[in-house]
Amino acid sequence: MFGRRMKNKRTKNHYRLAYVGVLITVFSLVVGCRSTPLAQETIDAQRAAQERAGQDEFNNQLANIAIATSQRDRLIEQEYPVGPGDVLDIAVFQVKELNTSARVNARGTIILPLLGELDIGGKSLREVESLLSERLLEFLHDPQVSVFVAEYQSQQISVTGAVNKPALHTLTRPRTVLELLSMSGGLSPAAGRKIYVQTTIKREPQRLIIDLDEIMRNPDDRSLRIALKGGDAIFVPEAGVVFVEGAVKKPGSYKLTGNTGVMEAIALAGGIKYEAKETIVQVYTLVSGNEPRVINVNMDDLRANTGSGITLKDGDIVVVPTSALKAGIAITARGIGSIFRVGVYP
Repeated sequence: MFGRRMKNKRTKNHYRLAYVGVLITVFSLVVGCRSTPLAQETIDAQRAAQERAGQDEFNNQLANIAIATSQRDRLIEQEYPVGPGDVLDIAVFQVKELNTSARVNARGTIILPLLGELDIGGKSLREVESLLSERLLEFLHDPQVSVFVAEYQSQQISVTGAVNKPALHTLTRPRTVLELLSMSGGLSPAAGRKIYVQTTIKREPQRLIIDLDEIMRNPDDRSLRIALKGGDAIFVPEAGVVFVEGAVKKPGSYKLTGNTGVMEAIALAGGIKYEAKETIVQVYTLVSGNEPRVINVNMDDLRANTGSGITLKDGDIVVVPTSALKAGIAITARGIGSIFRVGVYP
């Protein structure tokens, strides 16, 4: 009888121990399940803080370069393109009678004594000085002319993309790319290191690709001397994208995935439109410095897998040129189609 009681007691103790063990195991699993996400959240927060700190340091370095360049190099103002609304102070050395001020009118011209009306819209201050000196040769021997902007027209430049404060900036004096980036709060953590600038140089539209890493290595890069004007635009893409433009169905930026080639990029953009020149596609890429290199890609070779096969890099631009003949045919076809649709009711 006594032995049976002891056996029952041991059995109950075993059950109690097993029950306690199960509770401990369940508690550990619950705590473990709760602590793992918390630990991961902490790691993610620390990583994000490090990325922000690194980006802030990069932005500060760019801002310092912008300030140093602006203080050191006055070529920026000399390259400022004159536009309607600007007021110019014109001084002719040792001929005070010809010193004057003139406002550029809506046509981009000014009217001066002796010289009459002059077209200077879009010219830099340096070019205006040369023009006036050349025209004054009819009246003076070796005229020395200086031109300054007394009043800048308010101009608007857009800064969009991966910046902390995208905005349309109203300017009253020349600004460089880096100054405008600083005015936009610097780059966001998602930004790439290549930026795109739409501007006009000597009245010709230009698309510039600027490598900010190259700027950091070479603060004397001539792209820092570009004086932007009203209507120009700066776009900062996110890292890891390629741009597809021209005669494609969905122009825009697309994420690079693996070894993205030209054909893959065009496919991401919905394929080639009818108006495209299907023989040659252009790839704009930065090889060294901030001078974009244009690579002509033969599409027939790519389709036949006999071409070199370019692997696109972050920030590359693929441009599918438009055939003028095909574009004309397409416009004509659309016009004929609209004529036949007139008066047709469902």
